[in-house]
Amino acid sequence: MRPARPTVVIVLSTFILLTSGQAQNKVRVARGTGPTSPSLKSLAPDVVIANQQNVSVTLQGTRLSAVSDLRVIDCSGKSTLVHLDDHVHFRVALPPAALTKIGVLRVGLESGTLLPLGVADPTLATLPVPKPDPNNNYDWTGRFNFALDQVQVPEHASIVAISWQSNERRSLIFGKSGYAIAHLVALHAKPIGNDPVTDEYFALPGVEAQDVQWGPHDTESFWVGTLSADGKQIVDRQFLSEMVQEPSGELDQP
Repeated sequence: MRPARPTVVIVLSTFILLTSGQAQNKVRVARGTGPTSPSLKSLAPDVVIANQQNVSVTLQGTRLSAVSDLRVIDCSGKSTLVHLDDHVHFRVALPPAALTKIGVLRVGLESGTLLPLGVADPTLATLPVPKPDPNNNYDWTGRFNFALDQVQVPEHASIVAISWQSNERRSLIFGKSGYAIAHLVALHAKPIGNDPVTDEYFALPGVEAQDVQWGPHDTESFWVGTLSADGKQIVDRQFLSEMVQEPSGELDQP
């Protein structure tokens, strides 16, 4: 990995616009924000398969019997309102149009945080997912949402920078929990100053910065992995929560 430079300040208009757009995806309204209001905590499953019919997820939270509609925002940012009829099991059918794009969509109440839901490539979703190496014996490292070079971040996406410690270059994928979701496509990067570009940058479609928290604070379990040459096996994987900067003073906590 290239040593960090003493002073590097990168301000990209596209990145600022992206961050602003992600913030707007947090849907909040005046009503329904009190302690007795409905609250959505999680979705089950948290990954579904793309281009399938009759796909539904179960909502888990509090006071969901008062919920009549949910908002679904697909990977391109298109928003759809979905009616909740099942007030026994709190299961809601997802609109098929929202499942045509591979990546991460958002599901949430009209008032509250939108939760990420993976929409997986059918050719990847069946691959067995290995456990992360407890000894961190990898030939690559990653940094989430960070760039030492000029990179244009696609709309409705985050980025991950990958550095290789060997001459081997394997295909990269990203996933959530126990499922692989999508192949990662490299982004074009331009150097700043005279230093060459040594990292590779990849877009994570639909993933937002707030989806990934450092170490034990992470709840969404997003990860990046590598594929074998024949594409039939996931060689290894690392959680994005290990690729973010540790909060100040975290290791000093008792």
